[in-house]
Amino acid sequence: MDFRLDIEHDKEIFSSGDHIIGKINIFCAQKTTISGLTATLIGESTSSLTGAPGLLFSRREEERHIIVREECRIIPFNSVSASHKERPLRLDVGCHSFGFRLRVPGVADCSTCPPNSPVEDRYRPDLISEQSALHRPLPPSTKDVQNGHEITYRIDVVTTTIRNMFRSRVLKVNLLI
Repeated sequence: MDFRLDIEHDKEIFSSGDHIIGKINIFCAQKTTISGLTATLIGESTSSLTGAPGLLFSRREEERHIIVREECRIIPFNSVSASHKERPLRLDVGCHSFGFRLRVPGVADCSTCPPNSPVEDRYRPDLISEQSALHRPLPPSTKDVQNGHEITYRIDVVTTTIRNMFRSRVLKVNLLI
């Protein structure tokens, strides 16, 4: 099974409230059963410090924060009625395409910080007016190798295929945006 992720946009910069629209193209060389398919927008901030080298090693501290996380569940489909049982999707040999739409969140919440931390309080939606939150740009993608700072945005596509009754396989593909 091969994946290709296509983003339908001509923008280089996304802001809060924008939509990222695309397609996940899957080529199946044999019949495949998929029990899950999701597309997730992830924005991650990384800071690292390297200490002075010692006799045996140099000390390195790293801290990561997820500043954006928005998920679109494609399979299983959202059922209209509660009585409808979610079933895996059987794909025949060939190419299959699934569309997705991700909304860039209006306010960046750090999902890795503990609740009620000073960092978390700066991003509380009730402290920021809704108008300014919708048009506030997110920090741009950056990489400062010398100082150890990095902000990246990517779309992760995760699929779960069922091999037999007892085994499944998870495949993950990502695209930096």
